[in-house]
Amino acid sequence: MKEPRGAFVENLELRITMRRIAEFFEAMNKLNEPDRGMLFQEIAKRLSEYMPDPPISLAAPTSRPESFVDRCRELATMAPNNRIEHVLLKIAHVHEIEVAVEAERRTITSGDAA
Repeated sequence: MKEPRGAFVENLELRITMRRIAEFFEAMNKLNEPDRGMLFQEIAKRLSEYMPDPPISLAAPTSRPESFVDRCRELATMAPNNRIEHVLLKIAHVHEIEVAVEAERRTITSGDAA
């Protein structure tokens, strides 16, 4: 588990980063369309330098695709810190509840139609 100061610094860095991103998008809204398009192309080019596309697998998948909840839980096990892990597990839990409520609603609705 991270020490309290580490969590504080991490939270502060996240807030600063999010504010910088918000400022960037505010500035983007002030640009005219051609300039904005050129800027997006440059951003895409630079991002591709840092995050190259994953290799494409031509093999057929051997297992059925994971559900959203399963994927959230898998990502939670790989989370870099407890906070992100907790958020991913909460998202999975909320999604499960929403699916259950929707299924119950459909059952009730189909029962009323009969």
